[in-house]
Amino acid sequence: MKKKIVLLLLFFILFSVFFGCKDTKDFSFEEKGDLAYKEYSYEKAIHFWNRSYLKNPENTKLLEKTARAFLKLGEIDKALEYYLKASKKLPDSHELKKDIARIYLIKGEERKALELTEQIFLFMKDDADFNILYGDIYLVSENSEKACEMYKKAVLLSNGSSKAFIKLAIGLYESENISEAENYISRVINNYVLTPEDNILLSDYYFVKGDIQASEKYILRAVSDEYAGLDHKIYLCSFYLKTAQSEKACNSLEKYAVEYPKNLKLKMLLADTLISLKKTDKAELLLEEIKKLSGKNIVDYNLLMGKYWLYKGNISYAVSYLKDACEKKPYLVNANYLLGIAYFAGGQLKLAEKSFTNALVLAPSHRDSLFMMASIHYKLKEYELCLQYLDKIEEYEAFNPRVYILKGLCFFEKGEFEKASDLFSEAYGIESELSSGFFLGKTKEALKDFDEAFGIYKEVLNENGFVEDVFYRYISLLAQQGKYTSAKEELDKFFPSEIKDPVKIYIFASLFIKVHDFEKAETVLKKAIENGSDFEGVYLKLASLYKLQDNFKEMEQILLSCLDRFPGCSDCTLELGDYYIKRNLFEKAVPVYEKAVKLGIGSPLLMSNYAWILADMGKDLDIALDYSRKAYDLEPDKDFICDTLGYIYYLKGAYSQSLWMFEKAREISPEKGILQYHLGLVSLKLGKLSDSKKYLEKALKSDVSMETKDEIQKILSDFGTSTEITDYTDTPEENIMTFPEKLVDETDILTPQWN
Repeated sequence: MKKKIVLLLLFFILFSVFFGCKDTKDFSFEEKGDLAYKEYSYEKAIHFWNRSYLKNPENTKLLEKTARAFLKLGEIDKALEYYLKASKKLPDSHELKKDIARIYLIKGEERKALELTEQIFLFMKDDADFNILYGDIYLVSENSEKACEMYKKAVLLSNGSSKAFIKLAIGLYESENISEAENYISRVINNYVLTPEDNILLSDYYFVKGDIQASEKYILRAVSDEYAGLDHKIYLCSFYLKTAQSEKACNSLEKYAVEYPKNLKLKMLLADTLISLKKTDKAELLLEEIKKLSGKNIVDYNLLMGKYWLYKGNISYAVSYLKDACEKKPYLVNANYLLGIAYFAGGQLKLAEKSFTNALVLAPSHRDSLFMMASIHYKLKEYELCLQYLDKIEEYEAFNPRVYILKGLCFFEKGEFEKASDLFSEAYGIESELSSGFFLGKTKEALKDFDEAFGIYKEVLNENGFVEDVFYRYISLLAQQGKYTSAKEELDKFFPSEIKDPVKIYIFASLFIKVHDFEKAETVLKKAIENGSDFEGVYLKLASLYKLQDNFKEMEQILLSCLDRFPGCSDCTLELGDYYIKRNLFEKAVPVYEKAVKLGIGSPLLMSNYAWILADMGKDLDIALDYSRKAYDLEPDKDFICDTLGYIYYLKGAYSQSLWMFEKAREISPEKGILQYHLGLVSLKLGKLSDSKKYLEKALKSDVSMETKDEIQKILSDFGTSTEITDYTDTPEENIMTFPEKLVDETDILTPQWN
């Protein structure tokens, strides 16, 4: 926390530094730049000063001015670039080195900042401002005692300036000399005429104390001062944003955007806030205005547009804008981070990883990028790598509940439930956050500590009200433990008298079924359907209830009603199709699947089932093959999809291709007897009699149906009693097509799997 405060404050101080003399050699361009700067039009100022510098490259002051303008725009790297250019021209300027050290500190590069200050220490040791900078470096490096030494020197050298005293108080508070810190703060408040900068520093002191109300009070005093400038107002808005007071930030930004109509940065900050608040209609209008004002500086506009489309859920548009921003300004950490988020949301994990890596090259301690890298490895089930990134975050920021939660999830997936429990407990202790409580409850369940799990779920529900996932888990656990009376009481307590949300209806109906209150579940679901529910899950849940009660006639009717209302419901098609298949009602199943595939439903399971029915009925084998291959292209690692494709090749006489698919299915599920049976059949057709006998005998010992066992016995009896089986390989085979060696594109275009 203190590191953030010091960095933000240093950034503000650099913003507040004004520049000196003008160069009379090129008065017009420099003067235009000076005027634009005073009007807060920093992009124009940079443009004019660069033009002036091209004509007069000896005017180092122009480089310093440009650097300060970039600071005003928040472009730290560009500011550093210009300060370094100026320092190269004036290598003996200790003031320039001091400014560069401040920027290194803002960037989080404490070592570079310290090295530079040590270089100029002998020349600047009697400068109060230098000693304050030295103190800031030590404070950020968590050496508050050394920081206090530097601040005390600054107090003496400045004859007790308010700035030095407040800095000393912050250092003392961090070193837990709280009463002494309070004494200095009281002295400043009671005896000094406070400038806007003093009030900003006092705000930071109270922020470090955790007194947000007092912190806001002093920033407001700074802003209301007659000498307050735009920087102080932007600082207020930043304070509101970092303290999660987005509405206040938005209101202030709207006010200041009117007050400073030519300031592009204010408009962009306002647009960014509106997007974060999901006020996209207002943001759209402002973005149009920003586009006109941006001129050639289109990168920041593209960055905002990328974020806008990210919030709107249009990932391809977001990627397009953010890629352009990254290509034009590859040094922008936030642009690389947001591009990574866009790729992550689109399931393109390799590209996301590359973008987050770019962000971390620019800023190795960028917490959000580190966390997203950990998240990627978690999704890929690379738990050790995930934990390494989380350990890195803890080096910079201890006691982060998000880190504890993701660490806990890693250990949970590894089956190390005790470690997971400790981590979720830590997270829940820091911040009684919903997800940490939910995962802690799940972990207690895994540890068979059911009473503890009950208590946690109940506590989370008491603090947060009705939360679907937690409530479902809680009631399910009660039912699982046979505590039906308690479960029903809790259900009745939370069950609303009037319920319109179809998802909640689905959840409550599911829970009524779990506690064996079938009548209430049926009543709730039927009422929802009568009221025209637009959620197909309600129909499916009622169908599953009828299936549970062996009421297949009602189940069939509900599924038909569902398909009538939602023709594209793949789950309903599969459920109804499965019902018909199991009762050998193939003639009824075919039109159900046929209608679904004609609607373009891309479910691999649905297409595979349709192909299998057609093949089993011995008709339209070409159509069956087409859909079976489409299903395989989409999901090549499902045993039943491979098996269906192999079966159709078998019927078509393409035995080598059939064998290959059956073998692949067996690799996925080596214990399935039906796959051994199919391998036996195709091996027989290929003349591999010893293999056929081996597979059929394995199938005979498995859980295949009695009908299949009779078929196997018949085939084996045809082999005769001879123990020596001779293979033959001259069985004719119809080679209907060349099967491609590589069916799956390895391009990293994945579907999102984590919310």
